Amino acid sequence: RRCWLVSMGQNCVSRGAVKQFYGENTSTLMVGEDTELHCLDIFDFAMTESLATNQNYLIDKGNDEYCIITSMSEGSIVARGHCFFSGIGGLEQDYKEAVECYRIAAAKGDSWAQHSLGFCYEKGLGVFKQPQEAVKYYSNSSEQDDPSGQAALGCCYQYGIGVKRDLKKAFELYNKSVKQGGLCNRVTQVRLGFCYLKGLGTEKNERR
Repeated sequence: RRCWLVSMGQNCVSRGAVKQFYGENTSTLMVGEDTELHCLDIFDFAMTESLATNQNYLIDKGNDEYCIITSMSEGSIVARGHCFFSGIGGLEQDYKEAVECYRIAAAKGDSWAQHSLGFCYEKGLGVFKQPQEAVKYYSNSSEQDDPSGQAALGCCYQYGIGVKRDLKKAFELYNKSVKQGGLCNRVTQVRLGFCYLKGLGTEKNERR
């Protein structure tokens, strides 16, 4: 179950969890030169949307952890990495160990491990922050049509993280990610919507 609200998964079920990974003042979505929508605003939007439509867009933390821990017990190296990352399943939180697990799985072509490893390089978790390496692994994930990899790579192109800023490319990646659907896609839909609203990488279309 890969329902990760703002790039991070089972922990993104509360405002506190979002703060833990992104910080209250960290911008994750630029909607114009002088206007920014911060990560907590995105969380509030997703929560409000969930309540308004009576759909469970936010995954239950307990169930998600159970699935991850069960997968680890069945030998999933990616799940083991998630357990190290979040300090669940009887493992102490250890970003370096998480990175090693992700690296092994990524080398075997696991798109989610590639995305997770890219995130660690982008944020400097368990490794030195290396934006170019983040782009490399996000690209590997995106090439396998992983919607999370596409969305993360889109952010890199939108903000010029480890790559030359290219709003058209960012829009294309967001669009590909959104078309694949999935419970975690609400945030990418917001990003895509603001691209249409502000004409970022595409023609301005407020109706979209």
